[in-house]
Amino acid sequence: QVGRLDGAQVIVRQAGRDAQVDDDGRQVPVDAGQVRLRIALDRGRIPLHLVRGEEAGDAQVDRRAQAGEAALLDAWRRDRLRILGAVAASFRSPAEFKAVIDRVFSMMDEDPEMGPKLRDADVPMRYEFEDLDLVANIRAARSDEDGNLYWEWSEDVDWEPRVQMAMSSDTANKYFQGKENVALAIARRRIKSGGDVKAALALMPVTKPVFAQYRAMIEQEYPHLVV
Repeated sequence: QVGRLDGAQVIVRQAGRDAQVDDDGRQVPVDAGQVRLRIALDRGRIPLHLVRGEEAGDAQVDRRAQAGEAALLDAWRRDRLRILGAVAASFRSPAEFKAVIDRVFSMMDEDPEMGPKLRDADVPMRYEFEDLDLVANIRAARSDEDGNLYWEWSEDVDWEPRVQMAMSSDTANKYFQGKENVALAIARRRIKSGGDVKAALALMPVTKPVFAQYRAMIEQEYPHLVV
């Protein structure tokens, strides 16, 4: 049985008649008297409850599930706010963050439009991701280096940044999805900036195509980062 509660899809599996799907996509038989309630958000299903109850005809619905629609909806709303605001849009580890941002830098480096323009602009930048204690320095590739861009995850580099930016990993994630206005974030101190900020802002139209590439990547490979 499938019902809808304010955007939430509540799926009640009929005991003995169906199979539930675990987090890895495998079908698992449903035991008698077991009910799986799942909340399907816009981008993925989030199981909130698994209750066992007495048989009640075909549906095997626990009395708590019948009487607790309001409580379930309230729990869904709270979890949705928590997940969309924090958990679902957060990196799982510093290693995952580095892997994802390396992919972003590679997208810009290898793109036939963005790469050459960024190399010609030659604006070395230092990014500090405060919550993860990580620093990335990126610059235009030199004449004896392959590609258009070169970057290191280190503070100890042999060049001086022209622009410095400090932010959280969540702010970086929102930015690369096109969900963070840099000028507004700087004004509100979500991004702390230094150096030639005008030069960095001038490059934003150049790097804008990476937003769609980034979003496509995380929707496919890192859905917990979608905001």
